[in-house]
Amino acid sequence: LSPGVMSSDGAIRSDDPRGDDPDNTFISHIAINQLQTCFVCGTTKGYRVYTLDPLVEFSKQERLPPAKELRAVDSICMLNKTQIFPVTGCDGGRPDCRVRIFDDRRGMFIGEMRTPSGQEVLGIVMRRDVIAVACEYNVYVWSTQPVVIVAHIETTANPRGLCCMPQDGPWRVMCPGQNQGTVRIYSRGDTC
Repeated sequence: LSPGVMSSDGAIRSDDPRGDDPDNTFISHIAINQLQTCFVCGTTKGYRVYTLDPLVEFSKQERLPPAKELRAVDSICMLNKTQIFPVTGCDGGRPDCRVRIFDDRRGMFIGEMRTPSGQEVLGIVMRRDVIAVACEYNVYVWSTQPVVIVAHIETTANPRGLCCMPQDGPWRVMCPGQNQGTVRIYSRGDTC
């Protein structure tokens, strides 16, 4: 998908007529779930979830609490085919230094993680046991039970928030290394 517009009927259009039409919804982030059965789009007005087979809109959330107003989602991911979504960018246009866990079924945020020193969140990756959060010069890994930081990985400049994890086996994080052009593979139990 190229930068595109989501129309009010949920269709993704590849044209980009940005204009001043308040009904346009722009895609800011796309992520596929671990099972590769669904994908989620963070938008300028919340998020939308689609199934891949058949390709249909499964869920749409445009009014995130607590104010129930339209909020932009800069980064989002989806845990398997659950209705649990770590999101960032719902902070009134300011850079967001937190990841909030939204339960779509209950229609509410059920948790929050703040980056140390207020660093802006640029990317999120989740699996059942951990959540990795990429900032410009660091990646933080939180366990999900209990919610605590279990790893702090220093990187080179990472303005795109690049980070990934395999979904099976012991958790490992792949991200930029401390030297430009290198990749760091951090395994559970490594020392930073």
